[in-house]
Amino acid sequence: MVLDGKRFSYGFGDSTTKTISNIVNEHNQRSSNTVFIPEKEVLSICGIIRKSREQDSVFGFDDTYLDLVRAISLPVQRENASYSYFVLKKAYLLAQKNDMSIPVLSLEGDEGIRYGDLWEELPENAIVQESIRLYEEEVNEVL
Repeated sequence: MVLDGKRFSYGFGDSTTKTISNIVNEHNQRSSNTVFIPEKEVLSICGIIRKSREQDSVFGFDDTYLDLVRAISLPVQRENASYSYFVLKKAYLLAQKNDMSIPVLSLEGDEGIRYGDLWEELPENAIVQESIRLYEEEVNEVL
């Protein structure tokens, strides 16, 4: 992968179990951590991921997924695209509460990749904007 003219790549050997080989990293070391948010199909099985590891001691999911499930600890709505708003909102609230940087990136159609930080703001996207609009509509209706 090449980003900003700098290369990053890695590889696995035939018998790799713990070591990543052939690493090329021309980028500067980051000063912050990154949160990986997987696709909604993975988030919709949070309960299964947690149960398989914590109760059944079955090792079918990468620790990245288990760590994420433990970190967000919130119900994930099934069959509803708004799940991403609630995950982002929870991560945003955690960033504010813990005064910590949570970098995010999103694909913006033809605009490419958009970078942001949940410590500063929620990223703008159609789901977030509609959720905010509905909230404001509800507040105006009640008041």
